Amino acid sequence: MDVGVMNGRWGLPLVGYVPLPGPTFEDHLRNLYKKHGNVYLWRMGTQTMVFVHDYQLLRDAFNRLEFTDRPSWEIFKLNEEVAYGVVGSNGALWHNNRRFSLRQLRDLGMGKSRLVDAVQRQAAWLAGVLAKQAGRPAPVPHALNIAIINVFWQLVGGECVA
Repeated sequence: MDVGVMNGRWGLPLVGYVPLPGPTFEDHLRNLYKKHGNVYLWRMGTQTMVFVHDYQLLRDAFNRLEFTDRPSWEIFKLNEEVAYGVVGSNGALWHNNRRFSLRQLRDLGMGKSRLVDAVQRQAAWLAGVLAKQAGRPAPVPHALNIAIINVFWQLVGGECVA
């Protein structure tokens, strides 16, 4: 579908379309759906968003490589021409990075029962620490950091730190 002939909210240059106060975001989307149909554009700032309100059309679109483009954010480029990593990359680079990351996480134990057990143990320990300060205002305890580090270390090293 040619973007030049699509219906939707284009708005002003650089600003895009900013909805007026009033209805919720969902109501704005519902109104645009009623006015423009299953597929429409909404320009938000410098990004053009395409909204699809048809489940089957959405499934078909995401199964095609032309529709898997990700936004280009300057923050992820880090003085490079191309954004690297899982968050900032796009296309084949993103696909390869994602596949590599998932394989490494799986090899380290992600999704395995020993990691689930570690998370449950740390959650129970943290709940005990939080129960000791129940009923009185207090900052988030240092124990939260310890529990998180223990889960990561269980993933990487296979044992708890503390």
